[in-house]
Amino acid sequence: MRTPPFESRSDDDAETGRGVRRRTFLRSSLAMGVAGALAGQAGTAAAQSGAASTSPAAPSSAGPAANAKGLLGHRVYGAGKEVILVLHEWMGTQSNYDFVLPFLDQDSFTYVFADLRGYGLSRALLTHADGTPNSYTAAEIHADVMALMAGLGVKRFHLLGHSMTGLIAQYIALKEYKGPGVESPIKSILCVTPVRSKGWKGPRAGLDLSVTDDAEMRKAIRARVAGKNGKENAVKYSETWVTWKLERTRRECPTGPMKGYLDMFCNTDIEAELNAAKPRIPVLLFVGTDDVGYYQHDDIIGAFTTPFGQPGTPGSTLTVADDGVFLMSDRRPDGTALPKPEIVSWKGVFNTGHYPMLAAPALFIAKIEEFVKAHA
Repeated sequence: MRTPPFESRSDDDAETGRGVRRRTFLRSSLAMGVAGALAGQAGTAAAQSGAASTSPAAPSSAGPAANAKGLLGHRVYGAGKEVILVLHEWMGTQSNYDFVLPFLDQDSFTYVFADLRGYGLSRALLTHADGTPNSYTAAEIHADVMALMAGLGVKRFHLLGHSMTGLIAQYIALKEYKGPGVESPIKSILCVTPVRSKGWKGPRAGLDLSVTDDAEMRKAIRARVAGKNGKENAVKYSETWVTWKLERTRRECPTGPMKGYLDMFCNTDIEAELNAAKPRIPVLLFVGTDDVGYYQHDDIIGAFTTPFGQPGTPGSTLTVADDGVFLMSDRRPDGTALPKPEIVSWKGVFNTGHYPMLAAPALFIAKIEEFVKAHA
């Protein structure tokens, strides 16, 4: 089997970097107190001559060492003032973001890429300190996120969630919101192809099967990058890519935690509470034109305009990443068929589906950083 361009590390080599293409230099320090919390993990600066480098710094990483302290396994890149905590989807880990690493602005931002309990760098976190088994609930993830950032010495940060953790970003923003004029530790949330606030209410049988059935998992992966709004048998990416994604999922996402997190994003429903609270927090909604209908702009936008306002209107805190694409299509953005092909306006980021960090990493990170800079 061919080695992917970025091979994700196992728990054992998270600290040593074995099996990972490491860069030859490290940042001298990490901003916002992160350096102190991670002292001894990061190396010395490479650019001792004072010359700037465009290569990404090798990360300060904490897998088993963090887990031993009850913290989520994570990697830290950058030394910038604005801290961005990046969470992952159900079918993958923080290694999904490997391809954006060369494009990070590490002078302006500090990135913390973290794995949830049971996944990837947090595979060893199967119980709490008191021996209580993981619950894999939104409340547990919330507590873990706040504990991790406190452990890193970060008081305020931007929170990026992808797919199931897009729901978690909304959950944490809601729970940490104490009212107008009261500072929240969450500076903004960035919801990338997110599960909406009422949770996943679509068909679940295929998702349950995909936990252990490779054919079902392949089907789920294909649908989310199909390029025709999930139309059956649509093919945009090669089977080599689908196989690569499947193998990474199986390697990094054990079946027990997958089942737990599936229950979490199907059963968590904060819609009424979020709509009532209307947290005054900047929100970025990032959807791709190639995703399945559930995640398409026209299907999901109402779940965000109710609590956060219509973009561009007074009082709104919502921004939508939108390329303003017009496509010749035989289907509407909501997935319903047209009598004949016609030009359809598709809102979202063009040529990306459920995985913009894999499909268009440079574009993805540019849009993320543009938003965070505007809400620093």
